Amino acid sequence: MEDHRALAMPIFSYGVARGAFYTTSLKRYTKKMLLFSLISQVPFWGMNAEIGQPFLGLHLNVGFTFFLALISIACFKQSQEKHKPWRAIIGIMGAILLAEKLNCDYGGYGILMVWISYIAFIKAYPLYQVAFMYELITIATRYHDPLLCKLQCVGVLGYGVIFATEHLSEKKWKKGFYIFYPLHMLILVGIKWWS
Repeated sequence: MEDHRALAMPIFSYGVARGAFYTTSLKRYTKKMLLFSLISQVPFWGMNAEIGQPFLGLHLNVGFTFFLALISIACFKQSQEKHKPWRAIIGIMGAILLAEKLNCDYGGYGILMVWISYIAFIKAYPLYQVAFMYELITIATRYHDPLLCKLQCVGVLGYGVIFATEHLSEKKWKKGFYIFYPLHMLILVGIKWWS
């Protein structure tokens, strides 16, 4: 599933990290992500189902991956407030394991993609350093599948899109992005099933 969306993953994971960093309520943001994920799941199943085949197996959309990443960020923030670093480690590792176990789109790799951007916001790293970390993590976690690794490595171009659009007002586009994800899947499902 990941092959044709390599460019989108850096953009969306960066957006989720940015939202987590700048939000006034991480709890409310996480709840919105869960609602967005639940709404998007039915069209996601429809998009991935084979025509004439019954639904088999659990495969959750990338919104659930982002939801788990946000929970791990909440654990990290709590660990800082309470001076208990082990909470951050448990939160991040737990999110990665759950994303893999629940068969979330992009799995643990998706959690790491959000985290490299979130760390960049905390440390004020420039975008080229985030892109470099993206490439390192992609090669380290995708080396076993050379084709997928190459496709995901091309996704680094998504950071160019981020750089080119950073000056645009996020408030104007935020709701549109939440609507776009499930809506575009519904359109693709319609094309797939009625053609």
